[in-house]
Amino acid sequence: VPGPDSSSPHVITEVDGRIYFGTTNHITSKTELWQTDGSGAGTTHVFAWPFTDGIRTVLEANGKAYVQLAKSFQQLWTTDGIPANTVPVSEDQLKLAPIVELDGYVFFIDSRGVVKRTDGTDLGTTTFYEAEYFTDLITMVDRVGNTLYFSSANFAFASGVTPESIRTLITLQLPLGFEFAGNEQTALIGTRNSLWSSDGTPQGTFIINAEYRSSSSWPLEVERIGDQYYYYQSTYFGRESIWVTDGTINGTHEVAPSPANGRIVTGRLSAEGRLISSIDGKLLFTAGDGVSGVELWISDGSDAGTHLLRDLVPGNSGSDPAELFAWNDQLFIGGTTLGGIQRLGGDNSP
Repeated sequence: VPGPDSSSPHVITEVDGRIYFGTTNHITSKTELWQTDGSGAGTTHVFAWPFTDGIRTVLEANGKAYVQLAKSFQQLWTTDGIPANTVPVSEDQLKLAPIVELDGYVFFIDSRGVVKRTDGTDLGTTTFYEAEYFTDLITMVDRVGNTLYFSSANFAFASGVTPESIRTLITLQLPLGFEFAGNEQTALIGTRNSLWSSDGTPQGTFIINAEYRSSSSWPLEVERIGDQYYYYQSTYFGRESIWVTDGTINGTHEVAPSPANGRIVTGRLSAEGRLISSIDGKLLFTAGDGVSGVELWISDGSDAGTHLLRDLVPGNSGSDPAELFAWNDQLFIGGTTLGGIQRLGGDNSP
């Protein structure tokens, strides 16, 4: 976008060996989808939609990109990178919840709280789960390893790709709702007052952190490093911090010292973008300490190994990284106040 306005690159995602990303063009009042091989000549425009709300998610399934549009449009599209082949999957409007891929199918929640499954075609888009009662409408869906997780206000479920595989994991007496996060085989399931670990079976689902019972917390944006799972803990008290767990009660604790102990990423968590990533066994995450503003931090899980990595914008205003994406042992940083996409070099310098 020429001039002082930023194109706001976002949802940076690899699909079939190429990088897709969204931009917002306020001059033409359009949200645009682009693809690139990392070179100027290999960066091409794919499609544009007549609104400026942006793209919520780009997801790969069977070599194609599935594009979840944000806010006012709320539709699911698919593309192979060719403009003529960029089409809506269905006429259903989506709930503002994640879309996930499992075994070649994409799962999403429509505006009526029904879980849909699609292979990218009209005939292949079908109802996967529909609640019997209005109070049990589905509000969240996610994937951990090879298991699909979804939930209503009172129930958490797990399944494979068939409706027959659906099983109930957690039943709550109060409508507290659920959030899912995880990596590989262990899922973290958070309610407003408890944190659970699950392997996708009822018998393998249990509370792992008693402190959550009084802190109104959610686990968000999990990153696995070895056998450890790092994640943001977000509370209703406006506090976010980085925690780590190995899926057991004794192995769950706050990373100390946590520079994220404050109102530093409020509004970013559970929204578009990703605030946590890893390279070479080190955790990289968005945080702030009240001195440098919101910047990029690094941690090896220890007290001494947790510190500010780079002060991209000196002073207490911060660069406010909104999206971290690791690719080919390099970190790409989007959504900063610097504009465009920054690349963190091998020597940990932008």
